[in-house]
Amino acid sequence: MLTRDAIIPVLHLALEALPVVDAAFLAGSAAFGRQDRYSDIDLNCIADGSHATLIFSALEAELES
Repeated sequence: MLTRDAIIPVLHLALEALPVVDAAFLAGSAAFGRQDRYSDIDLNCIADGSHATLIFSALEAELES
């Protein structure tokens, strides 16, 4: 089973490689240090909305690999 600790670095690397992403950060329970093994990952990405498909595709491809 994949864990948050395994998924978050993968998402970070995928977003870091995209020059269209200005910033990304975790929100939700992680922002307050209250996450646990059942918490979802609330990822916020700052980018021009016209690049949403590219960003989602890059994240999905990285997670599938």
